[in-house]
Amino acid sequence: MPIEDCFMAGELPPEERLAPDARYFWEMRHLRPPKALAGRHPLWVSFNSLANARFEDGFLHCGDALFRFLYLDVSWLDPRGLRELLRLAGEGLPILVLRRGARPSSPYERDLNRLLSMESVFSDPSAIRTPPLIEGQDIPDYWCRVDGDEAFIFIAHPASSGLRYPMRYGQSADAIAARKKIRLNFGGFSGEISLDFGPHQSLLVRASRAGVDFIDIEYFPPEPFSLRA
Repeated sequence: MPIEDCFMAGELPPEERLAPDARYFWEMRHLRPPKALAGRHPLWVSFNSLANARFEDGFLHCGDALFRFLYLDVSWLDPRGLRELLRLAGEGLPILVLRRGARPSSPYERDLNRLLSMESVFSDPSAIRTPPLIEGQDIPDYWCRVDGDEAFIFIAHPASSGLRYPMRYGQSADAIAARKKIRLNFGGFSGEISLDFGPHQSLLVRASRAGVDFIDIEYFPPEPFSLRA
């Protein structure tokens, strides 16, 4: 729930502007998920999204998205967000709280202390028992979509990690052949797989209880155009 911290941070310094028109922290263009969550396919939430969420059958339901736990690591926490956390923790949602949110008022402190004392709230990351979707070193950026009993995982070429503006002309040439080893956990399947990236290529993995296979999405971009005297 990073939005309050971003509002408090104000304007981005020029060296941290990742896009030509980026100006404020609250645009959230600079944010990256915590490295500790890299393999868990995290998404940001706000108190607005939590207001319509519910914890049921072991999952936090936010629209069509399902989550196993909430990770809270913020300096500032809106009182409305705190009230939603109290409600969801009361329903049994596991919440990992790494820092106390700041809001100098007696009612806020009372509610925060109540949250921290609830049975489903904890501060030790090792208490998370469910394995991440992906385990490994320097996990490439990816996106996962579940359809029935299958997961479709788009894994970007490692050279795309940490892209910044302005980009160099012909920068795609940096995406040379690469190999990564990961462990994938989904639907009862758990096993190591090799990600073999060809030049310029990303990968699409289909996972199910039966195992994994790769869907062909091969694409070769045109060579950068250059002017010669």
